[in-house]
Order: sequence, then C-alpha cells, then structure tokens
Amino acid sequence: MGSDSALERTVEKIIHNTEEQILSNLKQALKSSQDALANSHVSLEQEYDRIISEGKKEAEKA
Repeated sequence: MGSDSALERTVEKIIHNTEEQILSNLKQALKSSQDALANSHVSLEQEYDRIISEGKKEAEKA
C-alpha cells in the first residue's frame, strides 16, 4: 500500500512539473507573439507613412 501512495506522489509530481512547463511555454509563446505583433505594428505604421508621403508627392506633381 505504501508503494501505491509513493507511485501516486510520483505521478502527481510529474503532472505538476509538466503543467508548470506547459504554462511556462505558453507564457513565452504569448510574449513572443506580442513582441512580433508590436514590431509588425511599427513596421506597418512606417509603411503607411511612406505611402501617404508618396501619394502627397504624386498629388503635388499633378
């Protein structure tokens, strides 16, 4: 009977460690995704500004 409780504790420890690892991986993936989104946002704003600037130059030529 003692070995059953030792086995249960071992299984629970493994489950707990696995859960912590999964949560950590998810947090890292979320942070990475947020960083990529923020970088994309900056890049898109720069591209938008470039397009507007070029459009204004073209309008001045006309």
